[in-house]
Amino acid sequence: MARIKKGDQVIVIAGKDKGKT
Repeated sequence: MARIKKGDQVIVIAGKDKGKT
């Protein structure tokens, strides 16, 4: 979560949101 690409950031955020729900 320190060096992520702009496109990867969106995927990481979306994946975290899905895992939380």
